[in-house]
Amino acid sequence: MANSDAGRASSSNARGGGYEVFLNFCDQDTGEGFTSFLHRDLRRNCVRVFMYDEELRVGEETGGGLLRAIDDSQIYIPIFSKNYASNKWCLRELARMLDNTSKSEEKKILPIFYDVEPKDVDLKTPVYRTAIEMHKVEHEKKQREKFPHEVEYWEEALKKIDQIKGWELQKCKSQAELVDLVVEKVFQELKIRYKSMTEDLVGLDDRVAEILKLLDVNCSYEVRLLGIHGMGGIGKTTIAKVVYNDLSSCFVKCCAFLDDIRETVKKEGLVSLQKKLLKDIDSSGAVDTINDVDYGRRRIEATLGNKKVLIVLDDIDEEKQIENLIGQHRLHPGTRVIITTRNTSLLEFIEQRMARERKEMNSDHAPVIPPYKMKGMNFDDALQLFKKRALVDNSEAKDFDRLSRDIVFTTGGLPLTLEVIGSFLFRKPKRNWKNTLKQLKKMPHEHVQEKLMISYKALNYRQREIFLDVACFSINEDTVNANYMWEACEFNPNLEIYVLVGMSLIKIKDNNKFWMHHQLRDLGREIVRQQSLTNLGKRSRMWNSEEVLDLVKTQEIKEDVGALDLRGSSSHISISHEEIERFKSLRFLRLYNGNLHGDFFICLPKLRWISWRSPSPNVSVPSMHSKNLVVLELFDNHFKDDSKVWDLIKMATKLKNLTLVNCHCITRTPDLSKCLDLERLTFDDCGGLKEIDNSIGKLKCLLDLNITLCELIESVPNEIGELVKLERFSLMSCCTVSKLPTSISNLASLRKLDLSYTKIRSLPESIGKLRCLSDQWELPKAIGMLDKLEELYLGNRDELVGEIPDEIGDLSSLRVLNLCRTGICRVPGKINRLSHLSTLDLTGCDNIIELPELPASLIHLRITSRSLQVVPNLSKLTNLIELVLSDGSKGEYSSNLKHTFDLGWIGRLSKLKELELCLLNIAAPPTELGLLSLLEDLTLFGLNLQPLEQLPPSLHSLKLDNFSLRGPPPSNLKIPSNLMLCLSRLQEIQLSGFSQLQYLHLIDCELQSLSIPSSLRILDVYNCPNVVEIQVPGMRASLENLSISGCESIGRIVLCGEGGSLRVLDQSESSSSESTYCSPGVLCLSNALRKLNRLRLENSKNLLEIQVIGTLLSLQFIFFENCVVMEKLTGISNLKKLQRLYIFWCYKLRVVEGLDELECLTSLHVKQCYVLETLLDISNSKIPDECEIMVDDCRMLLDSGGPTTFKHYKRMARQGAPQSETNKEKAKMEEDAEEPNTELQLHFHPVASSQDHDISKEPPIYNVKEGTLPGNQNQTRQQDTNPLSISPLSSTQLQLQFHPSASSWDHEINEEPPIDDVREGTPPGNRNQSREQDSNPQSNSLLSCTEPELQFHPSGSRDHEINGGPPIDDVREGTPPGNQNQTREQDSNPQSISPLLSMFRYVVLMSHGLKKYILNHNLFLQVVMNLLDQEHFPIGS
Repeated sequence: MANSDAGRASSSNARGGGYEVFLNFCDQDTGEGFTSFLHRDLRRNCVRVFMYDEELRVGEETGGGLLRAIDDSQIYIPIFSKNYASNKWCLRELARMLDNTSKSEEKKILPIFYDVEPKDVDLKTPVYRTAIEMHKVEHEKKQREKFPHEVEYWEEALKKIDQIKGWELQKCKSQAELVDLVVEKVFQELKIRYKSMTEDLVGLDDRVAEILKLLDVNCSYEVRLLGIHGMGGIGKTTIAKVVYNDLSSCFVKCCAFLDDIRETVKKEGLVSLQKKLLKDIDSSGAVDTINDVDYGRRRIEATLGNKKVLIVLDDIDEEKQIENLIGQHRLHPGTRVIITTRNTSLLEFIEQRMARERKEMNSDHAPVIPPYKMKGMNFDDALQLFKKRALVDNSEAKDFDRLSRDIVFTTGGLPLTLEVIGSFLFRKPKRNWKNTLKQLKKMPHEHVQEKLMISYKALNYRQREIFLDVACFSINEDTVNANYMWEACEFNPNLEIYVLVGMSLIKIKDNNKFWMHHQLRDLGREIVRQQSLTNLGKRSRMWNSEEVLDLVKTQEIKEDVGALDLRGSSSHISISHEEIERFKSLRFLRLYNGNLHGDFFICLPKLRWISWRSPSPNVSVPSMHSKNLVVLELFDNHFKDDSKVWDLIKMATKLKNLTLVNCHCITRTPDLSKCLDLERLTFDDCGGLKEIDNSIGKLKCLLDLNITLCELIESVPNEIGELVKLERFSLMSCCTVSKLPTSISNLASLRKLDLSYTKIRSLPESIGKLRCLSDQWELPKAIGMLDKLEELYLGNRDELVGEIPDEIGDLSSLRVLNLCRTGICRVPGKINRLSHLSTLDLTGCDNIIELPELPASLIHLRITSRSLQVVPNLSKLTNLIELVLSDGSKGEYSSNLKHTFDLGWIGRLSKLKELELCLLNIAAPPTELGLLSLLEDLTLFGLNLQPLEQLPPSLHSLKLDNFSLRGPPPSNLKIPSNLMLCLSRLQEIQLSGFSQLQYLHLIDCELQSLSIPSSLRILDVYNCPNVVEIQVPGMRASLENLSISGCESIGRIVLCGEGGSLRVLDQSESSSSESTYCSPGVLCLSNALRKLNRLRLENSKNLLEIQVIGTLLSLQFIFFENCVVMEKLTGISNLKKLQRLYIFWCYKLRVVEGLDELECLTSLHVKQCYVLETLLDISNSKIPDECEIMVDDCRMLLDSGGPTTFKHYKRMARQGAPQSETNKEKAKMEEDAEEPNTELQLHFHPVASSQDHDISKEPPIYNVKEGTLPGNQNQTRQQDTNPLSISPLSSTQLQLQFHPSASSWDHEINEEPPIDDVREGTPPGNRNQSREQDSNPQSNSLLSCTEPELQFHPSGSRDHEINGGPPIDDVREGTPPGNQNQTREQDSNPQSISPLLSMFRYVVLMSHGLKKYILNHNLFLQVVMNLLDQEHFPIGS
């Protein structure tokens, strides 16, 4: 199995120094075009790419800087063009690249053949061979002695390229497609990831591929939940991370990965996870308002219902965690949820949730997704992983091979164990390996912790203490506070952590937080438990809140306890000084939801770190021994007297970190002059804080100062400027702070300044001394002093109004200026002095009236303003690749443009790739757009297209929105392969002559007739209510995807080809030799559509029938929805490869023919097709057993009860009408014929609905056949001609029996009487029971009862409604329901009526005794008597 380097971080910093990609190209050919586009896209995706500087190509020798760039790069991309071989520098670089790849398998060459072919590069044609010959001549004259074989090296390098697979531009649709392919390949080679991973991932590729197949993100209309289960340490979280990294790019920013949920819930509760989830997928700043689980779930449900997301829930162990983290409502189509768990009982819950998703979705296509079970690694992969950790290099592999194999075999293929044991044995002598093997052999495979103990025992005392601290308290905690505590305990945390990380016992995540595998965490905690199994006071650390409370209340001295974590307790905790002083060695105390009361001054002399949260009101602060305290954290504490808090802090002279969060009672920061070692100071959401003490200036060691959400602070003391080491300073959301002191310029070490959501409108002039500011509310004139500033983002700030100061023109290094959606009204003319400015974003700046001259360096320009009066002349911006120019009329349909402007200048922007013009009623330039030879995407909104004569040949996508055009587009206009028309007022569009058109999307258009070319592959017509005709002339149709929705008036669809046509014709038409004639409202699918893969028809009001009259082997997907008049779907058997068929809300559909022949069907969903009589013949169907079937609310069909397999559906049908009982029924029928007292046996179809029994309709007294089971319509009917089959009608007695388990609700006369499923002496639903009693003469004695029993089906409460009429449809002597077409010779027999009269008399006689079942008793009698046309008589007669 291939290795998986999935662990590369996504950020460039995480991937180490140097370059990753080296671009080798000829500047005169591609330097300002293709190569610059490729360079830009790679840079956008955080790839470190080298693009040469001319200064490095000087002289005849390869410069050192260029060589280093080549040697440091991992991927080389040579771009071969016409003049490439003429450039000796290109050839020198190529030779160096090939030399490097020959020495290292990690380096790759990805060649691109721009305007040449591989054979040209291989010197098989004169294109490059001539240039090489010229180099040889020149080399003989000048360089022979200095570089005797240089040209030979070049020639050899070019020939080697032919052996490497690359891309040819001429085989791609466009340059943009080629760039995308290259970038994607670079990502694959670099293994750029978004979730931080270990580098030693082995044997995951096949597993990842299996999971990706199960999730199938290409099915964007489905929701899929996948459970991954297996024992701890087997790699569930790892594979989930790899899959998450692979898929995250498909979900933009709507992704969330929740780690270690089981442990996080215990420590922080579900609310913290809900907040993180919403922050990740919604970027919501309002998550702080979530304070309980129910509200958090509702917020999540509202969010997940409106966007597709990717969510990983890692280490779930309870059902409620799933419900509260993804909600209980329907998820948005396209959503993927991955759940890892050790608890196999959760898998059934996940499957149930998935089934509910399939049922609730309107487009219910999701298949059944089985859970994925993680298995141990195979031996070869396990050996490879172990060797990666245990061996220095391959030279040792031979000496240690036998031992390595034995150890791997003994450990059993668990990745965690292999990694830890391998790391432990790294650089150890062979005797250590042998001793380790002996220990491992004594342990069973499943005893993972015992194996991990081998590494733990190898640690020294300090390393063990740190390991146990992390396992018990610090997982997912910042390393800073823990390091402060360990340093105060005279540990060397940096060194010890380095060892622990090297042994794979702990990890440091990208956000500088500790991480430890669940198995290692459990190992550490078990080690602590084993310190004393019975006496909690003998353990060194306590983290279970219940156990801690029990321990606190005991009277004994706890000398050994060094750390207490009291999180997770739901009840309030109160601890006295007498109780706490018994903990003589306590160095760490975390107390949440609790109070300390008493005098703690002489207590806890060894305490180094206290974290205290007490949400109860009027908390009193005890006096405490804080001399040795280094970390003090106070959360949600409402102190009665903050002076005692400050007294506590004054004594903490060794304090390193002071944090106060949500402490609203404090009004002033303390005197910190004694805390000179303080490095981190935080006041967050302290609503009563008004003043910052001047003593803050004495904190010369302070690195971080965070004063956030303190709304009463109005100013910052001038002493802030004395913090010479301060690196990060935040006043975020201190909304009353209006200015900064001038001394801020003295903060020479400041790297980050956050003033968002403050009233600061300007910065002091001295701010220019700082070099790292960004993201301010409004720029002062002094902004011009930031000459090193490269990117300035001020977007989405309504407060930014007025004019941008002229001094912005002094930002000589500025590359990006983002002012989108601000209130600015003017851009200064001096902006053209920004010679490095490449991106200017003025999207949504609706107050801008006109633009000044802009710098020629711009590559991306976006301007949208509703106030725009003048269309600027941008002819000098010849470097533009992207241009968006809009008057804001989109959505408004009005413009403030004052004149008619000429857009002729646009033809000079020769590098444009993306162009969007939204200029209402402005004439499109006739030919200038055709000059843009690189343009790929073009959007024109509101323009007058009448003058348009030419489009660029490179165009890939064209969107025309709200345009005006009189008549069809010119026939010589070259339409691209992808065309979208929106809000078109044209009534007819002729596109049949545009042979290159492949994708056509029509949205909200007024057209009535559409003619499209035979080359079209995808046609999507949406909400075009007036369209009556769509024509595709020409030869065979190339159509692959046809979707028509909301086109109510469509009356003709013609796809004519050699083999047939797809047509909806009216009667006046005649057929042609090339087309198949169809009646009005009939859609014919023929061989002309041999490439059709997907067919979707929605909201049609004219379509009566669909006929498949040809063999369409490509058609795999059919979706019909709300085709309200469609009655027939025939010829389905011709669709041999059909995989999915969905029919929703086709209320009049009666016939679906040929469905049983579909051997490839994987999904069949039918919903609310009320009159559909038959669907499947379960006895003869070729549909695969594993096909997913859902039949929902179809009144005449068996309901599947949600998605199920065809195998299960057949079992359901047979249980309702078992065909295996046919012979028994036949035998019974013969016996009944010989009995003198014969009886009438009534059978109703088990799936008959209330509508079937509607008395207001014509009573269908057919489909009943004596001795024949419902559903067995295809059985031999020899008995139909048997005179004995008629004799039972002479009986005057009828037995009607109630099911003993039927409730009063089932028998409610207000509902339809369920005389379906009625059989003499047989309870409903028991159709599979043996019917031996049928031949028993004693069974007939029941007829002597004076009060016959009525038998109702227990599940048919709706079937008993009398308002729908007694169900005497589907009743016919001796004929099973559904056999409407059988011969009815017996209908003329007068004796056939007497049993019905007898039945009604008996019903009347027994009705009085059934009052408890018949709520509307009188109404029941009235209906019966009306039917008999007799006088009503009193109850009880």
